[in-house]
Amino acid sequence: MRLRRIFLRLRSLFGRNRVERELANEFAFHLDRQIEENLARGMSASEARAAALRELGGIAQLQEECRDMRRVNLVETVLADVRYAVRGFRRQPGFAILATLTLALGIGASAALFSLVNTVLIRRLPFADPGRLAMIWESDTTGRTPLDTPAPANFADWKARNRTFADMAAGGWVTFNFTGWGEPEQIHGQRVTANFFSLLGVKPAIGRLLAPSDDNLQSGHVAVIGYGWWERRFRKDPRVVGQTVTLNGDPYLIVGVAPAGFQFPASGAQIWVAPGFTQRDFRQRNNHFLFAFGRLKKGVLLEQARADMTAIARRLEMEFSQSNTNIGAAVIPLREYYAGDLKLALTLLLAAVGVLVLIVCANLAHLFLARGAARRREIGMRAALGAGRGRLVRQLLTECVALSLVAAALGAALSTGAFGFLARLIPDSFPAGTELHFDATVFGFTAAIAFLTAVLFGIAPAIQASCIDLNELLKLGSARGSARRFGAQGAMVVTEVGLTVLLLVGAGLLLKSYIRIRNVNIGFRAENLLVLETPLPPAKYSDLARRARFYGEVVEESSKLPGVISAAYVNFPPLTFTGGSSCFYIEGKPRPRLGESPCAFNRVATADYFRTIRVSLMRGRMFDERDDAESPRVLVINQALAHKFWPGEDALGQGVRFGDGGPNQPVYTVIGIAGDVRQVALNATPSPEMYFPATQAGPGGSFFWPHTLVVRTAGNPSAPVGNIRRAIAAVDPNLPVANIRTMNDVLDVQTSGRQTQTVIVSAFAAAALLLASIGLYGVLSYAVAQRKVEIGIRMALGARRGEVIRGITGQAVRWTAFGVMFGLAGAFALTRWFSALFFGVSPSDPFTFAAATLLSFAVAALASFVPASRAASIDPVVALRQD
Repeated sequence: MRLRRIFLRLRSLFGRNRVERELANEFAFHLDRQIEENLARGMSASEARAAALRELGGIAQLQEECRDMRRVNLVETVLADVRYAVRGFRRQPGFAILATLTLALGIGASAALFSLVNTVLIRRLPFADPGRLAMIWESDTTGRTPLDTPAPANFADWKARNRTFADMAAGGWVTFNFTGWGEPEQIHGQRVTANFFSLLGVKPAIGRLLAPSDDNLQSGHVAVIGYGWWERRFRKDPRVVGQTVTLNGDPYLIVGVAPAGFQFPASGAQIWVAPGFTQRDFRQRNNHFLFAFGRLKKGVLLEQARADMTAIARRLEMEFSQSNTNIGAAVIPLREYYAGDLKLALTLLLAAVGVLVLIVCANLAHLFLARGAARRREIGMRAALGAGRGRLVRQLLTECVALSLVAAALGAALSTGAFGFLARLIPDSFPAGTELHFDATVFGFTAAIAFLTAVLFGIAPAIQASCIDLNELLKLGSARGSARRFGAQGAMVVTEVGLTVLLLVGAGLLLKSYIRIRNVNIGFRAENLLVLETPLPPAKYSDLARRARFYGEVVEESSKLPGVISAAYVNFPPLTFTGGSSCFYIEGKPRPRLGESPCAFNRVATADYFRTIRVSLMRGRMFDERDDAESPRVLVINQALAHKFWPGEDALGQGVRFGDGGPNQPVYTVIGIAGDVRQVALNATPSPEMYFPATQAGPGGSFFWPHTLVVRTAGNPSAPVGNIRRAIAAVDPNLPVANIRTMNDVLDVQTSGRQTQTVIVSAFAAAALLLASIGLYGVLSYAVAQRKVEIGIRMALGARRGEVIRGITGQAVRWTAFGVMFGLAGAFALTRWFSALFFGVSPSDPFTFAAATLLSFAVAALASFVPASRAASIDPVVALRQD
């Protein structure tokens, strides 16, 4: 009895594997025999058992032997299953190739999209402890401007009064004219606080970065140059450190080179200078132009920092009511700042690729179901020879996993080919080093999705194929018995059609939005329009008369060039930069409460600007030669401003004041009302705007000086670039010309993200439609093959060809109808989540829903035509003979 208990214990420990059972039985036999010998030697029962166990090596040794045998047996079984799967695929190469390519499409699309998500939302940002970094913005508590650039004085108070940030830094964008080293060049840079680099944890490529002592005005100007500019302009000469360069006429000492690829908080900066700000700057509360960021103290949560900054903003509002009324503070995690609106687009793309993967799995599932039905005799013979149900399921799943691994390798290769296209979705503001590549995280995801898809499309066919009735299966003449119902395959076809309709609706809404935004009325004519920048150094062009003379000479010389129709200067052309804004007070109306003064975007232009970009004049007149420095101040406003601040009134002749609106401020008279122009973005409603003549002193400083030349040409806008450069050099040979582009290029930048999203989702929808049609075709073809005898009997009894065709196509129509209903219901619910991505189209647009429905039925009709025709062509005599 004791030996029996030992044996049962071993069985519970080692399971019921054949090798383990043999080892347990053998051990029990030798143990019993050894105990009997020890008892014969005069030992007690306990001594006999202990000695027998010692002589046999103990249970521990037996356990180890059993474990080793179990591992060996498992590996051998798996290898045998793999070899069997490979032989099966060799016998059906067409099936293996089709299944592998279909699965590779789904896995490759998933890996490519995940690499984008990994880059934007997961991969570590190239800064020290980036999780504690946050951008800090001003916010309008009335909701008009959720995020705004801070004023220097507000930033100084934030830094001094907060209790949640270890440190804060700030900077402001600036454009420099680089002279004295060959040809003049325009470079973009940043004036920053001296702790800018140290707060980010950045190390120099050579030399040093900015230090706290660099904020001392007595030490002179110092600069850190960008790695790319150092490489391009100075050929990576290390001797550049310690050299002095001239920027906007002032000398700057180069103290170091930033690391390769460094950019923060957006791309474009090629030089960083200090001292960035003076004590006078940090007393300004009405000039909002900084970007600010900070590092949270250890253990401080983001919500604590937000509450702290909000409390500080409220105190500042009470202390400085003239400037800080309705001005709050917003704290945004650095990752969220970089991702921005892309998070919603990525969610849409991930949902789309998830739907595509489900369609791929459904397609493969009914392919494997059909293959399993064809292999029922083979599986039945294996079961009759002793293979258990679990063993059969494992074999069939091994085939699916092997297929998935091959498809994963092919899909990974396909995904890398899509990286260049997907990279267009990454905002330019992202730091360098965030390029798409196939790293360990993406590899792990690809392996996981391969295993998951193998389970998704393999488990149902494996279980169904293993559920066999040997008595029925082994009957001779079982053709009638094998004519099974196609409930599982039909359910999968319905699923495929429903998911396909979901993708078709999403792609249709995105495509319609893209067409609408490309055809939106932008308020001007973009064709044959060239823009280029010529920033004026403040020290050289501080005099208004000198600036006006420069603008006039360049415009006059450019307008005389061959192929040029007209030219003009403006500070910010449409769709290139939001620009600054100015708050004003309307003459003859009550002064608004603090923080509620009307504001509008500020544009400064020369007289021919409206004619050059073809903006409509609704009423009044545009600028002309009468509007010089000696004449009364004038401005032109757009329709949006006129309707908002003079509703039901005539805005012409109205006067406004800027600054504090007091009597010492000059009055600007509205002389014209221009048509609305989409200045900020194509999908943004035109905002109130005002235009000032460049020949008069408008509100604001050098930030508002016109620096962009806009040229209207008769033909190719890029053709006169060389002549324009020479015309500008003739007026000022030290002035660089930069950022040359056509307005169509600007429009392409505005729509490139939408275009990429539309192409991706449309490609997924097309692939889904193709897979659904293949799936429907395959199921119907298999059904016709299985029902060949039944159809032959029906035709022998008088069934007509049309009746047979209607029967097959009717089944396809029923499956499609159920799928369309499910798909439309899902689309109606889900598209509302992504309504922010649509433009000019409702998330439940009836035309798009109807088009997706009609397309689904049309494809279903085409997919069912060939199987239906084949069924109607069956010869009853031949079919009955086969039975």
